[in-house]
Amino acid sequence: MGSVGLRRWHVRLLLALWCLTLFPTPLLASTQVRSSVAADPIVHGAMLRYFKQMGGEAVLGAPLTNELQEDGLVVQYFENARLEWWPRRNEVRLSPLGRLLYPHWRFFAGEEAVKQTSAQQYFPETGHAVRFAFLEFFQKHGGVKTFGLPISGMLPADDDWHNAVQYFERAVFRYDPTKAGTPGQVQLAPLGRAFLVLRDPSQQVPVQPERTGRSSGPKLMTQVALFYDPNLDYVLSLAKAAGFTGIKQQVPWKAIETRPGGYIWGQVDRIVEAANRHGLDVLLSVYAAPLWLRRVQPAGDRIDGPESPEGISAQEVWELHRRFHNGPPADFGDYGDFMELIASRYGDKVQAYELWNEPNLAGNWDGRVAPGEFVELVAVGYRGVKRGNPNATVIAGGLGPTGVNIEGVAMDDVRYLEAMYQYRDGMIRNYFDALGVHSYGYNNAPNDTPDNYTTASTTYKDHWSFFFRRFEQHWEVLQRHGDTGKRIWMTEMGWTTHNLHPEFAFGDDVSEEDQARFLVEAYQLVKERYWYVEGMVVFNLNFANQVLAGQVAPTDSAVAFSILDKNLQPRPAYLALQALEK
Repeated sequence: MGSVGLRRWHVRLLLALWCLTLFPTPLLASTQVRSSVAADPIVHGAMLRYFKQMGGEAVLGAPLTNELQEDGLVVQYFENARLEWWPRRNEVRLSPLGRLLYPHWRFFAGEEAVKQTSAQQYFPETGHAVRFAFLEFFQKHGGVKTFGLPISGMLPADDDWHNAVQYFERAVFRYDPTKAGTPGQVQLAPLGRAFLVLRDPSQQVPVQPERTGRSSGPKLMTQVALFYDPNLDYVLSLAKAAGFTGIKQQVPWKAIETRPGGYIWGQVDRIVEAANRHGLDVLLSVYAAPLWLRRVQPAGDRIDGPESPEGISAQEVWELHRRFHNGPPADFGDYGDFMELIASRYGDKVQAYELWNEPNLAGNWDGRVAPGEFVELVAVGYRGVKRGNPNATVIAGGLGPTGVNIEGVAMDDVRYLEAMYQYRDGMIRNYFDALGVHSYGYNNAPNDTPDNYTTASTTYKDHWSFFFRRFEQHWEVLQRHGDTGKRIWMTEMGWTTHNLHPEFAFGDDVSEEDQARFLVEAYQLVKERYWYVEGMVVFNLNFANQVLAGQVAPTDSAVAFSILDKNLQPRPAYLALQALEK
C-alpha cells in the first residue's frame, strides 16, 4: 500500500471512528460487510492452530475471510478478531483492534491502585484493573500477551450492550449474566467484523496457503535397517501399524557400486518394493563414496577401507564395506551421476532423497570439516536427483547436533549451516528442497532449554545442541538469509535409554517410559508450534533386532534408541506412538 493510499485509509478510519462516538448504534452491530468476505472461508496452518488454542468459534467467532495480505502482514478476519501472522517470531497475534476502534480509551479515567489478589489484577501502565469473571477469561487465554493491557476499567454497558464491558488493546470483553458460571459468561465483542467494514477490499491481496504453513501435523516416519533382513515384511507391517507414513533407509553408495560399473541393487530394490506394498513412503539417505572414487586420506597415501576378495557374496561385501570410514568422491560429479541413476531407477516409488549424512562430523568427510565442499556436493547431487526424477524431494544432509569446533573432529551444526550460506553468495539456496537436521534430546524433555529444563539430571544442560529444540536455531539461519520458503525435515530424532556405548551414558537418565513420553511430546510440540517442520523421522524402529542378525554390535549406540526390542516386540515408545493422534 502506497503512502497516499495509507493516508486515505487513516482519514476513512478516523471519520468512521468519529461516527462511532456520535451514534447510539455503532458499527459493532453492523451486518453489512464489504466484498472481502469469503463465501466459504478456510482456516488452516498457524491460523488454525491459534484459532483452536483460543477456543475456536466460541471465542473468536466464525471466520469471515480467507488469509489476506494487509499492511505488510498476513491476516485473517473473524467475527471477533483479526489474526496476524508474524513469521519472524513464528507466532499468531490478535490485531490491536481495541486500541484502533476505541481511540477515546485515553479518556477513560484511571483507577486507584488496588492490591493484587486472586480476584483482581492491577496494571499501573494504564491505571486499570481486571476483575472477577473478566480476570478468569483474561488469564485463561494468555493475559497481556494475547489481549494487551486493559485500556478501561469495568464499565456498566456499551452502546449496543446492556451489561458490563471492558476494553483491552486487542479486544473488548462483554459479560452475559444469563450465562453466569458457564464458559460463555464472557464474550468478545465483534471487533473483527467492525474493522473489516472499514477496510478497502482493493488493498487486500489473497494469500496462498503455504504462507503460514501446514494445517495438519508433520509427516511422521521412522528409520529402519533392512539390508539383508529376513524379517523385512514383518518390520514394515509394524511400521505401518504404528501409524508411520513412511520409512528412511540409509544407502551407503560404496556398498551398491562395489566396483567400476558394477552395482548391487538387490537389497535396495527389495526394500523399496516392500515399502510400496505396505503403503509406506520411502526416504533414501545416500552417503559414503566407493573406495576407488575416494580422495587420498589426510593421514597418508592409503584409502581407509578393505580390499574385496573375488568370489565373495553380496552380503559379505556389505559386511566388509559398511563399517569403514566415510567420505566424498574426489570428483563430486560422480555423486551427481549416481544420484541421477538411483532417482531414475526408482522413479515415483521413492519420494525423497537425503544427500549425505552429518557432514559436520569429520568422520563423514575424510577426517575434516568443509562446509563449502559440502555445498558443492549437494549442488551436483540435487541436479542429479532432479534429472532422474524431478518430482522427488531433495533434503540437504542432516547435520549432527554438536556444539564443538575442533579441527579434524567436528563443527558446531549451526555454525556449519551459517558457513554453508556464506559460501559463494548463498548458492546453496538453489540446491535443496528441505533442510535436514538431527534433533536429539539427550536426557532433556522436548520443550526444555538451557535456561529452563525440567529433568532431574544436571548433565548435558549447558549448550543448545543437547536439546531437542536445537532446530529453532537452524530456522533462524534460514530466516537471516531470506530462505524461509524452505522447510525443515528432522531426518533423525529420538531419545536413547540405557546405552552400552560409553559416549551415550546419558541414556541412563532416560527410562523406557521417559522415552515414550518424550517422543509423543516432541511430535505434539512440533505439530502445535512449528509449522515449518514438514517431517520427523523417529530414530529408530528395529536396530535392536539387528544385534541378533549380527548386523549391529550390542554396543552400537543406535540399539537403545530402537522402539522395538531385539525380538521385534514393542517397547513403550512404540505403543505410545501407535496411540498418538497424528
